[in-house]
Amino acid sequence: MLDIISTWEFWLIITAVCVALELLTNTFAMFAMAGGSVAAIILSASGFGLTAQIVGLAVGSIVTFICFKPMMKKHLEKTSGPEYVSNIDALVGKEVISNCDSDENGLSRVKIDGDNWQIRRENRDQIMKGERLVVTGYDSIVLIVENVKD
Repeated sequence: MLDIISTWEFWLIITAVCVALELLTNTFAMFAMAGGSVAAIILSASGFGLTAQIVGLAVGSIVTFICFKPMMKKHLEKTSGPEYVSNIDALVGKEVISNCDSDENGLSRVKIDGDNWQIRRENRDQIMKGERLVVTGYDSIVLIVENVKD
């Protein structure tokens, strides 16, 4: 291996792989390993041997985990707490205007934030084009709407 690439280049590749895996898995463990790999890069560039680099990898991973885990936990609590809504739940309560008259099944369409959604009333009553509605819930991928209460 040393004939093809130097050890710091090897650790740089490991760091890049760990960062890529972290972006794909979002487990934080790969981020800690990337931190350890950075420590190994520094030790390699400073002229330390492979044993020191592996110890640096282990210690750097542990230090990265200890230092950054509270920050990551705080971030995750902010984006996953009971007051945080995402995906289809974030659409409940939005006012919409229907794009077309409803079909024989009571289904119509609206555009919300650039996405086209099917809508229907709870009782499947007719929806007219241009009608102002509010999203009250959803059934699978169909939004349930009712008239806006003025």
